[in-house]
Order: sequence, then structure tokens, then C-alpha cells
Amino acid sequence: MLKYGNLTYPNNIDAIIRDKRFLNVFFKFLKTENNEENLLFIMAGFNPEKLYQAFLAPDAKHEINISDAQMTEMRQMAAAGQWKHPEWVDKVAEAKWECKKLLTFDPLPRFFKSKIFWDYHVANGGTRNEAFEKVDDPPPPPAWELAAEEFGIKNVAALRFYIAKFERSGEQATIGEAAKLLRSEGKRMNAHVFNKLLIAEGFAKKPAGFDGTPTPPSDPEDPMDSLPELNEETGREKLVDVSGIEITLHRKRLEGCGFKLVKKTKDLERIENMLLAYLAKDRQEAMKLYERILKAEKDNKELQTTSLVDMMKKMREKKAFEKSDAA
Repeated sequence: MLKYGNLTYPNNIDAIIRDKRFLNVFFKFLKTENNEENLLFIMAGFNPEKLYQAFLAPDAKHEINISDAQMTEMRQMAAAGQWKHPEWVDKVAEAKWECKKLLTFDPLPRFFKSKIFWDYHVANGGTRNEAFEKVDDPPPPPAWELAAEEFGIKNVAALRFYIAKFERSGEQATIGEAAKLLRSEGKRMNAHVFNKLLIAEGFAKKPAGFDGTPTPPSDPEDPMDSLPELNEETGREKLVDVSGIEITLHRKRLEGCGFKLVKKTKDLERIENMLLAYLAKDRQEAMKLYERILKAEKDNKELQTTSLVDMMKKMREKKAFEKSDAA
């Protein structure tokens, strides 16, 4: 971040893109230099055929400025009609990285010296030509929120749950759930390509053993962890009826899972309600309840670093709860 007086501005491309007002000012500057193509490419969604037509073809309206080697490889895949080839993910990610580097070291320094920037600064209460200092960037939004915005996914809790499981269990155990999540959101994207994009864009850590080769799905690790089925008529998630289930919690085993607040009735009720929501496959509600537990145990470092998916697994392994039918 750059601080001019009392005003601060992002000075890296990703942060500028997240700041919509400042992004418009930067884009206006790039337009004056006929230099907006790299930014448009970075912000474009992942559709190899459309990306090729707009930015990569020899006669593209907004042909980007990247190395000949990068451009040649993508043009060769386009010439062969290989629009669904997984290699597009890596090639596009490399090209976007190159475009970000070019924007950072070329037009961005000029932008902060331009009349367009200073007019914007003054309009926001600043003083023209005042000195600046570098300050720390604020923490970025969580990766799953950025991924939800990037892919247009509305069920952020389900995406957060999926990313955590994908990182922990790998593609083979989760690719079926990726496909289900994409269908529920009306996304016509290959599940393996989706996983590669999550990694390439920094939204997910690369699972152990993931080499970029498509893998067939395996049986789910545990039915409890599977994503909900979809209602074919409404396209909405079908929740499981848990009204006839009773949960018995074991305090000592809960402590072994990392919980510290397990002595009061209200503490146990939080955990029980979270479990019931998880069993009902209401991922959004389960995540909300788990976040309330984390807030109540804000000084519990072990719990703060444990995802909901990992906590469910730990509770099963340590037999911290029992399910039974209500009498």
C-alpha cells in the first residue's frame, strides 16, 4: 500500500482489482495509453476459446504482450481445437502472471505520477503532489471468498468445505463432489480443470500426489463428509432430515479433539447443533455454528487452525460423539 497523507491506495495488481473504485481510475489511465489489454486479460474468466479470440489470436482486438514461446504454445492448442485440454489452465495462469508483472513494472509507476491519479486523490480530500510512504498491506480476504467471486459461486460455505477436503484428501476422493458442486451452481466446467484452477490461482494448496493428471473418483471417505444431493426440479441442495437423531457428546474426548469450553450446557449445545447441521448436510449452517465456537474460543490456538472438515474427522476418530435414533 502507498500512503499519501491520510489516504492509502493499493499498489499491486490483485489488490487494485479488488478495489473497484480505484480499479476504474487505473483502467481509465491505461486507456489513455492504449495499454488496457493486459488488465482485461487478467480479469477475464477462464474460457480458452473466448480468451483466444479476444487476447491471443493474431488478429485479436486486445492482443496481450507476452513471450513468443507462451503465445506459440497456446496458438498451437487453439489450432488443434484442443479447447478442453487441461494444459490451458497452466498456460493461462503463466500468461496472467506475466501480464501482472508487466503492469506492475511498467504502467503502474507512471499511473501514480499521472494527472488522473492526482485528480482522484484530490477529489478524495488529498493534496496534489504530496509525498508518499509505503505501509503494510491489509490481509486479503480468505481464499475461498476470492474463489467464490472468481468463479461466481454463491454457496461460499460449500466451496470452503470442498477446498478444505480437496487439500486434505486429494482429487481422487473428491472429484465427484467437485462435479456436484459445479452442477449445483450451474457451472459447465470440467471438475479436474476446476481443481487445477483452484491451485493455479492460489485458492487451494496443492494436495499431496496431485500431478495435474485427471483421476477417476473413488468412494467417499465417509458418507458424513459427502456434499448434499441436488433436487433435480429446483437445483437446490437436498438436506437430510435429522429430527429423529439424538447426539451424545463425551466431554473428555471433545477435549482430546481440541475443544476447551465443554463444561457448560451452552458450550455442548453449540457443538451438538454444529454436528446436527453437518449431518443434515447444511454446510452453510454448520460453518456458521463452527465459527461461533471459534469466536467463543478465540484464545484456543489449536482450534483456530483446525478446519471444519478436519474437526469432523477428528471427532469421528476419537469417538467424541454417538448418534442414536430418538425414542
